[in-house]
Amino acid sequence: MEPNQRSAKRELVAYVHNVSPVKTSGGKKKSYFDMQLQTENDVVRGVCFASTRHADFSTVAEKKSPVKLLNIDFDKHDHTSVLMGGTVQLHEVKASFAATTIPTSVNVSSLAAVNDKQIVSFKAKVATLSGTKRVDTRNGVKRKAEALLVDPHGGVKLVLWEDFILQVKEGLTYTFTNVRVRKNNTNASVSVSTPNSSDCTIEECKPFTEPLATPAELPETFTSNGKS
Repeated sequence: MEPNQRSAKRELVAYVHNVSPVKTSGGKKKSYFDMQLQTENDVVRGVCFASTRHADFSTVAEKKSPVKLLNIDFDKHDHTSVLMGGTVQLHEVKASFAATTIPTSVNVSSLAAVNDKQIVSFKAKVATLSGTKRVDTRNGVKRKAEALLVDPHGGVKLVLWEDFILQVKEGLTYTFTNVRVRKNNTNASVSVSTPNSSDCTIEECKPFTEPLATPAELPETFTSNGKS
């Protein structure tokens, strides 16, 4: 995600949660940190490209104070990630809604309680992996595959897009970082998807030592309905 991937300037009232350490973006050597912004009706991802503002965001997150954010942009690809630079302003305000607890990581069974489009991280085994197909999206034709993920608590479908498809193999266990939750209110289904414009990573890790859920035990509500 780059600072020039922007829409019109906006403002937002939110609680700041889970501010990350300052990171470096790939080969472009851009410093940034991210966080979760809890608004009245949603939880969205915030990314700040000014490392000098890290202390400001960490302070309001620790105080659990609602803030009005000025001089922000929304990512033009997914319209849910909030982009900020050195000119972002944070003003403590009163809010008509209370702060909630947002965990930095979840297990598969707790995804049903997570907000739609929320960015989450978790560990799971790839139980099955489909073949790749090409689908039409609003951003053109994309390669897509689906995987069934399981952990000791349950299972969920993961929709993999483009280069992420080659990053997983059936039977191996991974840490999935910054994947997006997708919910279908029509049939109460839940899935997760690799976003097309965030710092999503998939890294192989040690297998679980506990018994895992099997497909026969998985709830029917965990069905695939992911979008990029």
